Amino acid sequence: MTKRRQTGRRPSRGELSSLCLLACLAAVGSGCADNQESLIVLMVPAWEDGGCAVPTTADAALPYGTLDLAFGTPYAMPALLLNNTADQAAGDNNSGIVTNEVQLLDVDVDLSMAQAPDVIDALRDMDEAFVSFNVPLSTNSLAPGQITGVLVEVIPQQTAVAMGELVLAQFGAAAKLTVEASVVFHASRSGNTVGKVGGVDSREFSFPISVCFDCLRSCATCPGAECPVGATSFAGGVCGNAQDLVLYPTACEMPE
Repeated sequence: MTKRRQTGRRPSRGELSSLCLLACLAAVGSGCADNQESLIVLMVPAWEDGGCAVPTTADAALPYGTLDLAFGTPYAMPALLLNNTADQAAGDNNSGIVTNEVQLLDVDVDLSMAQAPDVIDALRDMDEAFVSFNVPLSTNSLAPGQITGVLVEVIPQQTAVAMGELVLAQFGAAAKLTVEASVVFHASRSGNTVGKVGGVDSREFSFPISVCFDCLRSCATCPGAECPVGATSFAGGVCGNAQDLVLYPTACEMPE
C-alpha cells in the first residue's frame, strides 16, 4: 500500500506558543509555574547594627547563620528577593495591565543535616512539620527590577527545642553541627494567573546554619568577665532570637 504523503503545513512559532499555553492550561492540576528566573533569591544579607530589619542595600552576604540551641529560640533567615523581569508598560499589552509585577505568596522550607541525618529523621518521626513546612508571606508586590527583603523563620521554636534535646543527648554540649535550610519562594504574576498558570517559583536556595550550645553567650563585659550567678535575662542576638550575634546578661554592660 502506498503511504499517503503528509501535505499539511508546519505550525508557525506563534502557533506553537499558543499550543504550549493551551497544553499548560489543560494541565493546571499538575502546575505550570514560570521558572524562567523571574524571581531570584540574591543572597542572605549581613545584619546591620543588630537590627531586625532586612537590609535591602547590604553589600555583604552572611556566609552562614548561627543558632544557640541552649536558649531554645527560632532562627529567622533574612533574604533579598529580586523580580528579574523586564519593565513592561501597561500599554504594551492588550489587557492594559502590567503583567511583569509579581506578588509574593509563601515559601517552602526543608531542613537537612548531612552530619547527623538521624537527628532530622527523629524530628520527622515526631512531626513532619518540624523539618518540612510552608510559611505564608505578606502578599507584597514587586515591580520589575525591584528588590525586597523578606524574613523567614526557617527553624521554628518547636523544631529548635526538639533538635536541641536530640543533639545534646547524642553529641553532647560541645557539639557544633550544620543545618541546611533549603527554601523555595512562590509568587504570582499579576494579571496573568489562572489556577497555577502564571505562578512564579524561585530556584531552590540553601543556607547553612551552625547549631551549638552556649556558643553565642558572652560575659566579657561583666565584672571579672564572669556571668552573674543564676543569670536568666540576656540581650543581644537578632530579632529576639539567640542567633548570629553575641548574647550578654542584661545586668552587664552592652558589648561595643
